[in-house]
Amino acid sequence: MSPDSLKERTQLTIAFCGGGSGGHLTPAIALARAWVSENPRIQFRFLFLCSGRIIDQTVLSKANLHNCDVQIVAQTVTTSSQKLRLINCLRRDFFTSQRMLKQSRPDVIFGMGGFASVAPVLAAYRLGKRPVLLELNAVPGRATRWLSRVSNAIWSGWPMPQHLKQLNQAAIFPFGVPVPPATTGPKPSESTKQQLRSRTLIIAGGSLGAARLNDIVCDALADHSDRLREWKIEHQTGPNWQPSSSQIKACQGLNWSRHRFIPNLAQQFATADIVISRAGAVTLAEIAQAKVPSILVPLSQAADNHQAANTKSFEDANAAFVVDEAQPTASAVLSSCLKQLLSDEAKREQMKGCCQKLQGYLACQNASEKLAALLPNS
Repeated sequence: MSPDSLKERTQLTIAFCGGGSGGHLTPAIALARAWVSENPRIQFRFLFLCSGRIIDQTVLSKANLHNCDVQIVAQTVTTSSQKLRLINCLRRDFFTSQRMLKQSRPDVIFGMGGFASVAPVLAAYRLGKRPVLLELNAVPGRATRWLSRVSNAIWSGWPMPQHLKQLNQAAIFPFGVPVPPATTGPKPSESTKQQLRSRTLIIAGGSLGAARLNDIVCDALADHSDRLREWKIEHQTGPNWQPSSSQIKACQGLNWSRHRFIPNLAQQFATADIVISRAGAVTLAEIAQAKVPSILVPLSQAADNHQAANTKSFEDANAAFVVDEAQPTASAVLSSCLKQLLSDEAKREQMKGCCQKLQGYLACQNASEKLAALLPNS
């Protein structure tokens, strides 16, 4: 089916299965917005089968999608450590998802990854549907590998090494990472920023926060407190971290704002001068789109070390510094990287230019064409 044939449709229902973090939901929201924008004659209805985590409700409530139905699949177990309980929960969530899918009758179903996607995708397959899986990380997750045998295809984000592609049993198509277009306009020039004396450092530890990253960042802020006096620091800490009294004292005098969650992080990146961040697939795409110099600190405990694999494209393009948080020298290395970016304007400009090499990994430009190919009788 060609993209033009979408104009013949008056209604479409699309289901997104998965959740548990912002990285599983923001790509779905970006795709939904792109389809609505590109096809104004179609009345879209979006069904989200997501987890019961607060972050899911926060992200979706901030999305402001019209005709959006959010249904919670309980997902009370998220690991396989308790086999019997896992099976019982999957069985319950499977029948819950099956009932919801029967009622909504979606035209297309997407698996967004994570444990919360397993039961809904299996339920869709039982109903005769073959969902598309979005695997945005360079290393396919366990959910993707499990579900690849019942899927229509896998749309990949950051480049997946050839030997890892063989772990999946569905055809893999490069799609890119869906991110919404930047809406903040051009950034002020460095000279203008010097006149305004307003520069911004953003620290993003993922939608759920990152205690280890937060702690080593505090060391770096303290090391460079003199250089950072005239900087605005926006820090997404997650819901459960608070700086210690010694950390607050060490960073005293800095314009340092701490937030549990920043819902419009992509827009914040677009106006930032430096970003320190985890290396989730969506966050990296937002950094690449913003063309902002960054220091990436992959989560060392991420499954299959996928965040470290995600950073390879940035390293190859010389678009970011990468710090291994598992090393005992991580705090010193991050501090050294931050010193370079704070003191060397030419280095920041060079890294901005290198981000241009990563633009090909961003999706949504051809989103309608990809959607049309999935519709029945295409």
